[in-house]
Amino acid sequence: MFTITRKENGPGLVLAMEGKLDGRTAELLEAQIQKLVEEKPKLLDIDCLGLTYVSSAGLRAFLSAAKKLHRAGVLCSWTRLSPPVQEVFRISGFLSLLKIQEALPPGDPESAAPTHDLTLVEEFILLMLDDQTGAQLKLPYGALGYALAGSVILELSYAKRLDTDSEYLKIINTARLGDALLDPWLKIMSTAAEPKSVDFWLKELNQKEREIWQEGIGSLAKKGILKLVEKRVLWVFGVRRYPPANGGERTEVRNRLRQLILSDALPEPRDAILLGLIHGCHLSNQLFQGPEYQARQARIESLASLDLIDRDIALAVKNALESFNRALVTSYPPL
Repeated sequence: MFTITRKENGPGLVLAMEGKLDGRTAELLEAQIQKLVEEKPKLLDIDCLGLTYVSSAGLRAFLSAAKKLHRAGVLCSWTRLSPPVQEVFRISGFLSLLKIQEALPPGDPESAAPTHDLTLVEEFILLMLDDQTGAQLKLPYGALGYALAGSVILELSYAKRLDTDSEYLKIINTARLGDALLDPWLKIMSTAAEPKSVDFWLKELNQKEREIWQEGIGSLAKKGILKLVEKRVLWVFGVRRYPPANGGERTEVRNRLRQLILSDALPEPRDAILLGLIHGCHLSNQLFQGPEYQARQARIESLASLDLIDRDIALAVKNALESFNRALVTSYPPL
């Protein structure tokens, strides 16, 4: 059971949570945060003393809340972390990312998120394309299949269709997303005879590397971002740029990640997930080169390590890639 109690605290408010914050209950927190964004209290304390568990979906909800409240001008703190929450925050890097307080303060003050109509699979594919030729960038042996597989699972997790724990993927919502690539896999996972591990589904998806790639390229072509010319994949505008969507401009994914790395801004949960994925498969080293990025390596590592926003998935992908690399070295030893 999960509950949120709201109470006044001087000029601010306190949200006291009890129970488990996971994929099923995160929506309750998100609804409360949306109300607060509209009300704009001066101060907000999120009291975590009663929380017994926080999943990857719960961490995403916390990070999204921090960004929304910051934009609304609300001074927000996470207070009285319970031991389980303290440990999750420590492992995931949230202790340095969010404002943490040991006790509830007296409350005396000191005197619109971007939309994503591209899936993580599509944005990963865009990052994989050479600007001039449209050819795939080279990854370590076996990396592309597992990176695409991870993208599918991460997108389903972000869309609140599944959650993860230390052993299994758990389907928490079987509603269709209206996506030709994701919906069939959601159905396969939801109708499995018994729960399967992250590693199991990564291996299953990895076997469909070509199909996932082609489906993603086709979807990007339908959205007017890519075009196929004489069997080559090219940008419609000739440069890294998206056409407007829903009446507004969209920031191209590489530029978006570049801005995130070179600033100290709080990341969007999706961007943290994507950066963790490309860092795990060694694509970030090709995309972000030069002295300015070398000086920000600690920032890149910190953002990538936020993946207890789906840490199990990121770790499974990383382990799979390392296994492939070890097998390749063993099969083909140096002369």
